[in-house]
Amino acid sequence: MFGTLAHWVAERLTRSGMTLPEWAAKGYKLSAIGIDKRSALAELKPRIPLAHEWYNANGDSRSRGHYPSWEAYWGVLSNRAYYFFHRHAEKFESIRIYSEIAEWPGSVSADGLTLIPPPLPPETGAGEETVSREEEAIC
Repeated sequence: MFGTLAHWVAERLTRSGMTLPEWAAKGYKLSAIGIDKRSALAELKPRIPLAHEWYNANGDSRSRGHYPSWEAYWGVLSNRAYYFFHRHAEKFESIRIYSEIAEWPGSVSADGLTLIPPPLPPETGAGEETVSREEEAIC
């Protein structure tokens, strides 16, 4: 599921016409590359329509609750995309959040200009991806 999110973020960066350094200069703001709830509903939801159900069954529902719909779950997905490119300061340093490639599950091109998303697992055929053990650990 988060691999699909990573692919979508990389596609959005490409479509924005910005290079990775140009986006970095904007603080890796998701809105700078056209990512918001509206674009997610139109483009990402069809790729992972049952994401909220998977999370309800496998995610950390103890602290984050139950998501009755994909739309309600978007906050978790946007938070994950945010932390692909941000990290908290080290313990006792401050409450500052740094803009950098932090939890990006893929890599960066050799020239440093583009994102390379991770390989996707095979689809199950019902519009729901097979989720790897690594992705389960992320939740």
